[in-house]
Amino acid sequence: MRSLSDFKGQELIARVLALMDQYKPLHLSIVGGDPHPRAATLHLRSSGVPAIGETLLLYRVDEIAREQVSALRTRAIVDDFVQRKRQGSFVSLRSEVSRIGPDAYRGYCARVEPSFQVPAALIEMLRSIRTSLDRFDEVESLALMYHAYMMTDAFLWCYRGTFSEEFKISDSEIAGWLIRFTPELVALWSRVLARSASTWRLR
Repeated sequence: MRSLSDFKGQELIARVLALMDQYKPLHLSIVGGDPHPRAATLHLRSSGVPAIGETLLLYRVDEIAREQVSALRTRAIVDDFVQRKRQGSFVSLRSEVSRIGPDAYRGYCARVEPSFQVPAALIEMLRSIRTSLDRFDEVESLALMYHAYMMTDAFLWCYRGTFSEEFKISDSEIAGWLIRFTPELVALWSRVLARSASTWRLR
């Protein structure tokens, strides 16, 4: 993936998908953005320091650019699913397990009790993490991965009836990676993730 750092737009998408076809990873997390707008839109004053207004505008332009890149990536992957070029499950970190629907969610809770599911307050914090250009600490990495694996497990279980027998998830197959959210763990994650959305943090 590091070899793709100089590409952007549709070419970046095509090269990422080509790597997926070549190596066939079991899991792929797409968390980056495109840093080029940051350099292209920054106009320094004669002192070499951008004004506050310019800095805020730069942040907003960069945010929009990252959203556009993410949308392009998502559109390309979804198109592959629609055209049956790919098979699998595609979930967003902004989603949550309860979105499988009320009836299905009650069934899933019977399989994986709520104490193993990411609390709603922590999900809101996860949604605000700036995943572009930031380096994650141990708690952030674990939180993002666990949230992604939990949603993947829930959606695969919910739509298990659409898979062939060899890929179906049964009620008796309980994942070994589940984490019980004790008050102490929730407090730790809350404390760390509360800092994650900070725009001006240094890593």
